[in-house]
Amino acid sequence: MIDTQNISKKLNAAAKKDLAGRRMKHVQPLRGVRGTPHATVASVIAATWKQGQLDLMRDSEQIHELFSTAHEDGLVAIGLVAALVPDAPQEALDLAERWIDLVDDVETADALGWMVYAPGLAAGGEPIVEVLCSYVRDARPIVRRLSVMALMARLPVPLEGPCAAAIRERVGNRRALLIDQADSKTLRPVCSAYIQDSDPLVRKALARVIRAWGQCAPAVVEEFLAEVPGGVNRRIREEAQRGIRKGIRLSTFSDDSR
Repeated sequence: MIDTQNISKKLNAAAKKDLAGRRMKHVQPLRGVRGTPHATVASVIAATWKQGQLDLMRDSEQIHELFSTAHEDGLVAIGLVAALVPDAPQEALDLAERWIDLVDDVETADALGWMVYAPGLAAGGEPIVEVLCSYVRDARPIVRRLSVMALMARLPVPLEGPCAAAIRERVGNRRALLIDQADSKTLRPVCSAYIQDSDPLVRKALARVIRAWGQCAPAVVEEFLAEVPGGVNRRIREEAQRGIRKGIRLSTFSDDSR
């Protein structure tokens, strides 16, 4: 049984008021910010995972309570559920969809979309394109951003941030990947659905996704950009071209080294 109170105590003991103040300039969740360093958040996630007592079917309510306690507690909850997706995808999806209604900061949205929601949809056999595109007219930019950042799970990109700690422990690799090659069949329609979104939060996420996609599949992304009706936002196009150029360089280097 997961001891959520002990987790919160550890996070609170490591909290720093000055860090909380700096972090509040970037994230302002209603749940509040403790000011716990990301390194501590990651170590708490890893230590909890190593105890080997997690069962998502049994512990879902406790993990939900942990998510609802404070910003850093929520990151721990996301990190633990992310590592449990292969074992209980439907339970992970149920939690993710509960949390989507509560998300109000970028850090939580990005981690939830990337490490729980999209992996849960894929593992559960859900129609990932239709589900992610269903949020395109959601009034909340943070939810649209979450849907876009979920596409990072369909790219062979190493996981980032403290929420990846338990997955790294599970697979025994600091550069853990969720997929071996770019899933362009998912990336193309979902990126197309969000490409005209004018909100800066969504555009920034889309630029990151398309840049990473361009690095993995430069020819596909060049074709995608050329087909967008009315053209692509300048910032997104610039980031996409950066990824495409890097992808071509890497491909050339790989060919030359054979």
